[in-house]
Amino acid sequence: MKTFNDFEKKIIQEISKSPINEITDVKNILEKIFFNKSEGKAIIIQLNEQYAMYFLSVEIFDDVDKRKTAIQEFSQFVTVLNYLDSHGYISIFRNNHYVRERVSFISDEFINPRIENKKLVLNNEGLHSIKPEEIKNKNGVVLYKGIEFNDSFFIIKNMIGKLLISDRIFELIKSFEPQTEEIIKPKTNFFHKFHLLSLIPAFLLLCLTGLFFTHHHKKTQQLLQKYDSIIPHKKPIITTPTKVAIKKYGIDISRWNGNVLNHSLPDSLSFVICKATEGLTLTDPMFRLNWLRIQKMNLKRGAYHFFIIEDSPVKQAEYFWSRIKDRNINDFPPIVDIESGSTNSIPNASTIQKNLLAFITHLENLSGVRPIIYSSYYYANEYLTNKLFSRYPLWVADYDSKKQPKVPNVWKDKGWLLWQKTSSFKVNSILTDLNVLNQKKN
Repeated sequence: MKTFNDFEKKIIQEISKSPINEITDVKNILEKIFFNKSEGKAIIIQLNEQYAMYFLSVEIFDDVDKRKTAIQEFSQFVTVLNYLDSHGYISIFRNNHYVRERVSFISDEFINPRIENKKLVLNNEGLHSIKPEEIKNKNGVVLYKGIEFNDSFFIIKNMIGKLLISDRIFELIKSFEPQTEEIIKPKTNFFHKFHLLSLIPAFLLLCLTGLFFTHHHKKTQQLLQKYDSIIPHKKPIITTPTKVAIKKYGIDISRWNGNVLNHSLPDSLSFVICKATEGLTLTDPMFRLNWLRIQKMNLKRGAYHFFIIEDSPVKQAEYFWSRIKDRNINDFPPIVDIESGSTNSIPNASTIQKNLLAFITHLENLSGVRPIIYSSYYYANEYLTNKLFSRYPLWVADYDSKKQPKVPNVWKDKGWLLWQKTSSFKVNSILTDLNVLNQKKN
């Protein structure tokens, strides 16, 4: 289990104070525990331009040590949210996973933000911004200064939408309690001392015996080497070759990763998977460009569909297939992405499994190949428990493991094909997900 520092524990404990198993706005919780006037922190996320401006009060910003601490806390805060979401303690999702809003304002001081006279008005008390990196009061005094974060995908993923808190979060909090263990010291008396003294002769005898056998073993080895040089060698036994796992590395991308393919990729990467579609009508605006670029780069390519549980599974499969019909035999099979953001309501395992099976069955009929299922270890263990899923290759998200991912119960016997190992791999200064391909070759 991950070890949390005091700040991270405090964040988790504050989150647990919100209503359990009830849907609430992520924004409300963020403003309550982090982005507020008393903390001296705020954030404005520019979705189209794909950057976030993290604002600190002038008092914090102008103090080098305080600013450094505030930046560290922001990073830890986002990381904790991502950990809780990926491990099933909370679920972060959006009514429309494909964000349409241009800007997201998060602070308890931001009320009805709007553009007036070429300036961004943040509330009715005169809080406003003319420069992207400054927020002033009605008298023009700078109250906040901003720090720009260009890798906004990780921020968008964890800070925009709805939130559902599971009661499992209390199990996590319970683990914070120190584990005490009573240590019983053995009593020492005369008889213990006498017993230890009586063992000394036996110990000396054991040492002498060891020396004898060591000398004897050395002589025996010398004799065997002598005979080995005389006796002719037989030909080595030929064995049937076994399959060896070959691991290759790649990334997965969407519009949120921008033009990551504009430049050459590291030689260590051999495949790229890109988002194609979502729900019934949404196509990632970067899909066609990414799809063709991957092919021109002579890399193995794949395309995934973000599954929306409330939408018709059959129509989703048809829509997805209509966009990737030009795939070739060397591409990955079609991929379906199902996770906490796939529903607009409290997840229902029966509905999730029924609709997902309908989707992949129809997609398999359309494509002629078995689709790949992407999900996190924790989500799959809770909601993908039907053994029928095991016939489909698994792409598992697990950011905790180092050498091998944790495999959901349904796939224990079959194992994994792809492993999303981390969401913070940098390519051309852009954060992406790093994946491992588990191929077997003779």
